[in-house]
Amino acid sequence: MTKEKRKAMLPKLIAACEQFRRAKITSFNSAMAASLVVAKEGQSFEEIASFMQGACPHSVRSLMARMKDSNLVRFEKVDVQIGEKAQNNGKRKIVRVYPTPYLRDVMAVVESELWDKTK
Repeated sequence: MTKEKRKAMLPKLIAACEQFRRAKITSFNSAMAASLVVAKEGQSFEEIASFMQGACPHSVRSLMARMKDSNLVRFEKVDVQIGEKAQNNGKRKIVRVYPTPYLRDVMAVVESELWDKTK
């Protein structure tokens, strides 16, 4: 990337960071998790942690709990069949994470600011 292209991207990156800050997404991990939740709805904590490489499901759970307090995501418990004769009759509850319309709007604004093709 040339120096001119980097200078042109700087205002866009600042605007994207400001959108994240207004939505109370203050860290890089929060921004990455928010983009993962919007990209594929209904992921579990384990799936999000595997994409984030280095984050454990427990830290993702606490991160998502903070995002839920800010009304950015919502949780839904789903019964999943694990095996035929496993404990609890072969069922396990998994928490799925879904974005709220507000988070979708924030990510759409960030995406349009960063990847605006009209120049």
